[in-house]
Amino acid sequence: MDTRRAENFLRRGRELERRGRLEKAIELYRRAEAADPNNLQAHDALAAALAKVQPQEVPPAEPPKESAAKPLELLDRLRRLDAVDSHNGDAFYSMGMELKEGGKDKEAAVLLQRFVALEKAAPSPRQELLKKAQDALFEMNAPLLPEPATPGAALLDSQ
Repeated sequence: MDTRRAENFLRRGRELERRGRLEKAIELYRRAEAADPNNLQAHDALAAALAKVQPQEVPPAEPPKESAAKPLELLDRLRRLDAVDSHNGDAFYSMGMELKEGGKDKEAAVLLQRFVALEKAAPSPRQELLKKAQDALFEMNAPLLPEPATPGAALLDSQ
């Protein structure tokens, strides 16, 4: 794990994204994740950048081995995120919406349910994001779950 290198990739990626070079920024965000898999900002930056582009525009990190690999990879990342910070709702929201757009409703529901629970427990919930997440859960016929007793329980119990 190389925290300094990850932060450098993340800083350069943000600069490229500001300049409109989204594909290059995505590449650097992926490199930041590889350098430090526990870097929450790298996960969130990548998810947000991927949400801005059409699926056919996203440069692949590597050729997919099977169609289920990406959702499982995202869930693995979120397990690590949850172990580090159980209140990283932005990452849950971004990755959940990305999975929903990719047709992975079951995986998306787990993440969006966690986001909703965290956001409802926040001192100042962000109503617009909360409504979007709830609407997405409704579209997928997924129930709204109460907040788990322990951080990450909904995410880990779903497997």
